[in-house]
Amino acid sequence: RHTPLQITDLENYEIKPDHILILYVGYQQPSDDEWPAYSPISVEAAQWLAERGIQALATDMPSIGSFSRY
Repeated sequence: RHTPLQITDLENYEIKPDHILILYVGYQQPSDDEWPAYSPISVEAAQWLAERGIQALATDMPSIGSFSRY
């Protein structure tokens, strides 16, 4: 949950420029006052996706970045 998604996590899928990519990581909302825990997208993986020219990116995560960095 705390390890960023890497390029190697995405390379197994055929991702083309006209695709809409949905990253379903199984996010579950934390209870009480806990911070959300999920796998954010690494900078390298985000750049890799941008180079592919996808149309859109959706996810079940509350953010594609890490809350610990904010």
